[in-house]
Amino acid sequence: MAARKTPKQPTQSQTPAQLTPEELIQPVDSLGKSSRGTDKKSRDRAALLQQILNKYITGKAQVDARIVENDRWYRAQHWEVMKQNGAKLKTGDPDPVTAYLFNTIANRHGDLMDAFPEPVFTEREESDKEEAEKLNKVVKVILERGAFNPTYSRNAWYKIKAGTSCYGVFWDQKLENGIGDITVKKVDILRIFWEPGIEDVNESRYFFSIALIDADLVRRAYPHAEKFISPAKDADYKSYNETDQIDITDKAMVVDAYYREQVDGGMTVLHMDKICCGVMLDSTKWPKEGSEQHVRGL
Repeated sequence: MAARKTPKQPTQSQTPAQLTPEELIQPVDSLGKSSRGTDKKSRDRAALLQQILNKYITGKAQVDARIVENDRWYRAQHWEVMKQNGAKLKTGDPDPVTAYLFNTIANRHGDLMDAFPEPVFTEREESDKEEAEKLNKVVKVILERGAFNPTYSRNAWYKIKAGTSCYGVFWDQKLENGIGDITVKKVDILRIFWEPGIEDVNESRYFFSIALIDADLVRRAYPHAEKFISPAKDADYKSYNETDQIDITDKAMVVDAYYREQVDGGMTVLHMDKICCGVMLDSTKWPKEGSEQHVRGL
């Protein structure tokens, strides 16, 4: 493996727009643990990612609005939606509601649950047959122990209302008494963002996932950025129901930014930068102590 070259450090006068993409995505090996993620270069990188995220949020605004509106129809709040959309209704007319839409969705949900999927692995060649049989057994146990059935049910409801649904496959270190295991979770489409105008999300140069997390927990998990973490008081965090009051006074907005990069040998790997409050909390590009860096080949 070729030795990594130390990237050129930016001067104090440089801004995120003046730094090249290559400079912004290179790991800063020369920084100490106390400076990593909060130095000027890392803050410029975080600022650039935030600018891109803001563009993606603007481009996805109509999609998010439609998802929220569909959910309000499901909640029998369609009269309020129609009034907000400029429908001319006679003053004094009643606003009747019906369970017809709910019953239709519930019936469709039952059909999806009857068609509950099971993992099936087939061999590519005869020598792979034994491994395929092992995978069929192992993955089935992982899904059962990870309570995939209720996750599938929640996503089935979501898919009928919103037109699609999203799953996330994660490694949860808390499972199995700290040993860790794979878990599959429902992902809220209002909390993910991709490049506007593309047909395949895999074609997006960046992919963002956002979450509101208690600020004190973020400080505890990333002590190097402790003094920079503050509550996201003005965060644009959409809610499905206007009656829901989401308290964000003590929450910090944490953003996971995923992007692909080609490395030596032509392989493409997936990297992730975690940013919050204008600094970088973590990055798969940072050298890991005691082990090799873990990146995912695509």
